[in-house]
Amino acid sequence: SPSTPPGQPRNLESVIQGVGTLFLDWKAPARGSGGTVRTYIIEGREQPAGGGEFGSWSQVGIAIESETSLTNQPRGPQLEYRVKAVNIGGESIPSNTVAVVL
Repeated sequence: SPSTPPGQPRNLESVIQGVGTLFLDWKAPARGSGGTVRTYIIEGREQPAGGGEFGSWSQVGIAIESETSLTNQPRGPQLEYRVKAVNIGGESIPSNTVAVVL
């Protein structure tokens, strides 16, 4: 039988920020909201210098737990991050977005 995609990851937050480094933490999807999570995809995007619209979302990391450290992240511009849960049935709706400036 087909697998159900996972539910939406919850409560994404930036816990620690450093020079080009970011530690993100989130909660697994609510119980009963979808299939079992196999992995998480972390996506990011950057606002151009001087403001304007953010660029497209791109994958910046992957995690098997509900936390990750990202290194070598751009310093200076405003950055946004979100997380998607994934299994064989597909991807979840993205988590909330967090904005940071490193």
